[in-house]
Amino acid sequence: LPEISALPSLQPEPHPAHRGGLLFLVIGRAVVIGFGSLCGLGYAAWAGYLPNPLMKRPTPEQPFAALNAINSAQTTVDVHFALEPREEDVEPLDFSLFEEPTDEESSSSAPAFASIAQMLPSDLDLNLSITSSFTKEDETADQETHIAGTYTGNNISANINLTTRTVGGTTYVKPDAIPLPIPIFDMSALEGKWINFDTESDDREVFEYTNTFKNLNKKNEEEKTTDPQAELFTLLQQGVSDGAIIFSVPERVTYNETRAWYTEAVIDGEKLRETVLSIGENRETLFPEITEYSLFTDKFLENSGKERAKDTYKEIFKRMELSATMNDDGSPLMIAFSTRLAPKLEEDIFKDRQITFETEIHFNNINAPITLTAPEDAISTDEAIALLMGTNPDDNMRDKQQETITDLRDAL
Repeated sequence: LPEISALPSLQPEPHPAHRGGLLFLVIGRAVVIGFGSLCGLGYAAWAGYLPNPLMKRPTPEQPFAALNAINSAQTTVDVHFALEPREEDVEPLDFSLFEEPTDEESSSSAPAFASIAQMLPSDLDLNLSITSSFTKEDETADQETHIAGTYTGNNISANINLTTRTVGGTTYVKPDAIPLPIPIFDMSALEGKWINFDTESDDREVFEYTNTFKNLNKKNEEEKTTDPQAELFTLLQQGVSDGAIIFSVPERVTYNETRAWYTEAVIDGEKLRETVLSIGENRETLFPEITEYSLFTDKFLENSGKERAKDTYKEIFKRMELSATMNDDGSPLMIAFSTRLAPKLEEDIFKDRQITFETEIHFNNINAPITLTAPEDAISTDEAIALLMGTNPDDNMRDKQQETITDLRDAL
């Protein structure tokens, strides 16, 4: 038999038009693959998985500058506070190093919260969501705060739902659910009702004693010379510069259906202590308008300089977790913080327990106008008391008139 290679080919020669179609198909496939690759690389760069020269990640300094530039905003703070069985890696810490002595002749004292801790249930679990609007530059601006959450402890569970609103200097409160240690009143009578706490409109005020207290409070506000926010921001900014607070490279995430940047921080306790001491040495220059310090007090700086403060700083910040979610310009979307602590007390209150604290701060409507209106159906405090006591409104009005007459007689 002849060799196969010697046999004539049975496949016909491709027509020139067929060769052009095959070439077009190959080119089309290459274009599709190339376009898909470009799209994939573009998405990876947009998502932050690959370097993108057109999209710069926010620097660690930008979030602090953006926070300091916030004049008004709406925030929602989610808080979880619990007393739980102590985990193996949570060693008791002695916080008396930073406590102010209660007796001038005594050089040591129990922590200030020791007496409060004794009253806390060992199975305390508190969850709160606090939504508020604020204006930093104007303390008299309208504002509203809503607190909602749950409380459990000593086999007692309770719901929390309280709203306060200040409009034009008048405060209104809507107590939908308030947990009381002793159920003296049935708070359900006030559910859904706004209470007007404007005491100046009370007809029983024959004497201006309330104005005296208001003037005293105003005087105290004018004499206020502390600025804890300035001290805290200085500590954070200087901590980043000194390498005491190190942020990870921001990564692309999705926050409320929008693209954002996420970063985590590692705090070096020993370096942060050195930052505290360096700020303390220059506090008069850094805070020229402050005459009374909130954070960098003489006692705090003195104790921070002690040798045993090194281990305390190291242990405290070792169990702290800090993260931030932000926009491209560094403006905050969410700041999360959590820690686990076991304070060492003489009474051994936390011998086998630990404090777990977690919080998330969500920012909305940054530097946007805040508009609030006074509730039209607000009731007076006397009407609220009458509802709690279950008395007739007409009887309550008659008693109020009698008290006014008695006050007038005493005045005359």
